[in-house]
Amino acid sequence: MDLKKQLRDFGHKPDKDTGQNFLIDQATLKKIVGAANLTQEDLVLEIGAGPGNLTELLAQACKKVIAVERDRRLLPILKKNLKTYSNVEIICDDIFYWRAKAGSSLPEFNYKIVANLPYYLTAHLLKEFISQPPKPKSLTLLIQNEVADRLTAQPGELSLLAVSVQYYADVKKMFLVPRELFWPEPEVDSAVVQINHLRETKESDKDFFRLVRIGFSSRRKQLQNNLRAGLHLDVSEINQIFDKCGISLKARAQELSLDDWNMLVTSINTQEKATNQAKTSI
Repeated sequence: MDLKKQLRDFGHKPDKDTGQNFLIDQATLKKIVGAANLTQEDLVLEIGAGPGNLTELLAQACKKVIAVERDRRLLPILKKNLKTYSNVEIICDDIFYWRAKAGSSLPEFNYKIVANLPYYLTAHLLKEFISQPPKPKSLTLLIQNEVADRLTAQPGELSLLAVSVQYYADVKKMFLVPRELFWPEPEVDSAVVQINHLRETKESDKDFFRLVRIGFSSRRKQLQNNLRAGLHLDVSEINQIFDKCGISLKARAQELSLDDWNMLVTSINTQEKATNQAKTSI
């Protein structure tokens, strides 16, 4: 389809404020569908269906597509382009409102997300779908290239977002999508990432993320200083914990691996339990 012409015929002008940059390269759209590893048994949730150029390819590759699009101005185009597909359910709603209602009935670990995400939505959506059930089996996302690099970063360059996503899933950057393949053309390049092997949320995750948030509260400071201030530990306690975990006192939060964070959580929980027991025995 000639997407530019179709949008103009329907009088639709892309909304920059909501990140409406439509991917118009057919070869790249097919490549995204291929990266999602879809079968005829799959249920796909597409977030931000837009005019339906990706939705149509998804409908051809899977059992059913739930296409969520909040911009009502795009509905006539979306319905026109998908009128021959009986396996597409179009939802006009904000994805987070819909998820809180009907979306909660999605089968846990038994649906896939494929989406060309507005840049501003990425972090919020990842937090929502990766940490809270019902979780998808996988996510294949077209996102800002810089964010793709952050998500796949290694110790030394990790961020709170990267640790949060990598804690729950495996993340892989699949391929770059140059900005000139979009209309209107954004100011930066994009990339496709695939997120697989999502893990269940456990009650103990709260301890992990409490510590990680404190650790990243001031990236310029050494980790020990953030933890001392946030957890109200004295120097000797921090020294003991770091020594037990084999972590340098000069380390910063972005330098730790997931294994390091898990060891810290265990050691700090043990320390806090011992301190509380000592107080109650007095």
